[in-house]
Order: sequence, then C-alpha cells, then structure tokens
Amino acid sequence: MVVLVTAVIMMALNVTGIDSNLASTNRRTTQGFHAAESGAEIAINVLQETLQQNAIPSYSGSSGVAIPATNTSGNPLIADFVEEMTSGLGSSLDSTTTNPDITVTSLSGHVIQVDIDYEGPASLPGSELEEFAIGYHRKTGGTGCASGTLYYVDAVANGPMNTKSQVGSAYFNCS
Repeated sequence: MVVLVTAVIMMALNVTGIDSNLASTNRRTTQGFHAAESGAEIAINVLQETLQQNAIPSYSGSSGVAIPATNTSGNPLIADFVEEMTSGLGSSLDSTTTNPDITVTSLSGHVIQVDIDYEGPASLPGSELEEFAIGYHRKTGGTGCASGTLYYVDAVANGPMNTKSQVGSAYFNCS
C-alpha cells in the first residue's frame, strides 16, 4: 500500500513539474513574440522620424533604444543609417545579427535587434493602405497616395534561456 501511494504521489509531482515547465516555456515564447513585435513598432517610429528630420532621432539613454551614428560610406555629412533609409545605400551590409540598425533593451530582459531595409520606390494599386497588426496592407480602393517608398522591417528578440522570436513587417512611405 505504501509503495502504491508513493508511486501515485511521484506521478502527481512529475505531472506538476511538466505543467510548470510548459507554462514557463509558453510565457517566454509569448514575451519574446511581443518583444519582437514592439521592436518592429519602434522601428517604424524611428523610420518616420528619420525621414522627417533627415537625421537620426535622439532618444535618451533610459529609453533603451540605440541607433548607431556611424559614418563610413557615401556622404560624410550623413550617418549611414540616414543614408540607408533615404537612398538604400548600404542596406545589404546589415542584418538583425550583423550591424543591426536599431538595438532595444527591453524591461523583460530581451535584446531586440532590428534591421530596416530600403526596398525602393513602389506604386500600389488601390492607392490606400490600412494598418493591420504591425504591418501595412493595401486596400483595393481609396484616395491615399499611389506611389512612395517601401521598407522592410525585420525584428528579432533574443531573450532569457536562449529564446528567440522574429517578426517581419513592411512600411510604405507616401511621396
């Protein structure tokens, strides 16, 4: 009887441990996805401000947002990031792992690396975009702009216990 009761208790503890591990894995996965999604949203804000100011937007050190101000190619008066966003020069030289355009340190312990690629001029049939989730999708009718510049945003969140989540998005800037 003692052996049987001990076996039942051990099985219950084992199931509880498995459930706990599954719950913590699910929590880390969800946090990673939301961190990567927030990285894409931050990137779109940074991109909009960069295009408006023709300069790297300034963020306080406490914001956790870092944009490299390196100047290695092209116009010596414009930072590489601004040149890449306005003309596409050097956009193939970086990725989320190699020279990311934006690095964000989040409160959840994730390091979010973002790459924004200039895809070039684009004309959209229907001339209107609607925002959906974190991306922009064209509608089939409307009165918005018909031409502009398309950007691809790739965000990767590296989190605790080697978790990694990736989100891709697009941004269309009307001209």
